[in-house]
Amino acid sequence: MNISSKIIFYGSSLILVILSVAGIDKKIRDNKILLKLSLVTFLFGSMSFLIKNEETADVISFMFGPFIYIISYSLFRQLYKGIYDVEPTYTWLTAYDWEELRQVNVFDKLVHVLPLLLGFFLPLFIG
Repeated sequence: MNISSKIIFYGSSLILVILSVAGIDKKIRDNKILLKLSLVTFLFGSMSFLIKNEETADVISFMFGPFIYIISYSLFRQLYKGIYDVEPTYTWLTAYDWEELRQVNVFDKLVHVLPLLLGFFLPLFIG
């Protein structure tokens, strides 16, 4: 892995982690923000077609990781809201959210963890 491949891989991973922390911190609960982020992350992933060469071919699919995260988070969030009629919440290592005054169930945590895992591992199968 050369330096440009490392920059692509670590840069995409950093963006993915930043987005997941924003999701956990309840910063991306608005549909308009999610739509804008999906467009930006799609354009970021589309840039991979412009910079693809022999040196970066093995990691170029990781540029779609943030887009995969945003799309899957949006879908899981809408599914959760449809079932429970509340926003999914995530609190670190507790079973009760003191801001929303309710119990945190396993599906609350899955809404935040599954998109992160998909964003990291799905590009391995795409590329």
